[in-house]
Amino acid sequence: MDNQYLLFALLGIVVLAAAFIAYRHFRKNFDSGKYVIKEEDKLHITLESTDFQKVASIILEGLGGMENVSGSETDGSRMKVAIRKYEMVDEKKIRSSGVGGVLRPSKTAVHIIVGENAGKVKEAMDGLLET
Repeated sequence: MDNQYLLFALLGIVVLAAAFIAYRHFRKNFDSGKYVIKEEDKLHITLESTDFQKVASIILEGLGGMENVSGSETDGSRMKVAIRKYEMVDEKKIRSSGVGGVLRPSKTAVHIIVGENAGKVKEAMDGLLET
C-alpha cells in the first residue's frame, strides 16, 4: 500500500516538472499573447529572376491563359488569383516560374507564394491581361 502512495507521489512530481518545462518554453516564445517566430527561423521566399514580366507570363500560362483569370490581388507575399476553370490550371508550369509555392484553396482561386515582389509580379501580370 505504501508503494502505491510513493509511486503516486513520484508520478505527481514528474507531471509537475513536465508542466513547468512546457510553461517556460511557451512563455519564452510568446510576446503579449502572440507567438513569436525568431528571424533566423523564418522562411524568406525570393524569386530567382528579377524579370517580373517573364515570371508573370509563365504564371499566366500556368493559370490557363488570360481567358481563365477573372481577377487578382496581392496579400503580403501572395498573389491571390480568381480563376474561371479549375482544370485549366497547371501547377507545375506555375512552379517553373520560380515561385515559392501554389495553393488551391477553392475551385475558383489560386494562391501563388511569390515573396516580397508579389506586387511587382501582379503589376506585370495585370499589364499582360490588359493587352
